[in-house]
Amino acid sequence: MDPPEFWPDCGTQSERDSINELLPGKLFLTNFRGSENREALLELGVTNIVRVNQADGCEEFSDFRYLCIDVEDLEDAAENLSKSFGEANDFILNAKGGVVVHCAAGISRSTTVVLAYLMKLHKMPLIDAFRLCYKARRVVWPNDGFMRALIKYEFMLFNKNTLHIEEYVAWGDYTPPEDTPIQTSHLTKSESMSPKILAKQIDRTFSDAMPTQMDSRLPPSRLSR
Repeated sequence: MDPPEFWPDCGTQSERDSINELLPGKLFLTNFRGSENREALLELGVTNIVRVNQADGCEEFSDFRYLCIDVEDLEDAAENLSKSFGEANDFILNAKGGVVVHCAAGISRSTTVVLAYLMKLHKMPLIDAFRLCYKARRVVWPNDGFMRALIKYEFMLFNKNTLHIEEYVAWGDYTPPEDTPIQTSHLTKSESMSPKILAKQIDRTFSDAMPTQMDSRLPPSRLSR
């Protein structure tokens, strides 16, 4: 049986720390460590940060405008997060300069906000928006509750759905064989990322403090990597 197009993989720490470009010069996705990488963000032209996370342990810099969305990575927090879609969409749309969206791990909450933005402002069907995020940042995987909210949002926007929760849950249950090649196209380097930024991402020392609410559903695949 062929593997599905998508399946969850929490990746390595360096993969989760990477700053991944979704829309050239405009929209980026990362985790809390990437959001603290001030020099790399500025070199990418990022001047705005959407924080979808409890703020404990995260640095803030005067160089950036912040939008903070306080929500836990729990399936029953989906309604709370979906109420912030409009505010986040407006913040990203009206931002001067690039915008990076992050949560604790850059897997669930932040990806949900980005997918809502791509559907609303770029008229992308959910499946296409998810494919874009997955290609750029392989570790993305909203929890099932958040995906249900996105499916509902897609229907509200387009009066149809391109992704269904049953298939998403099935993808989430998939475990690749041990010898499945690891896809590397999503790793730290993007076409627009200079060697200088790559060096900064690898060499800088991040704060030891982890935000209180880590993404609770790190995808199970390849946890030993």
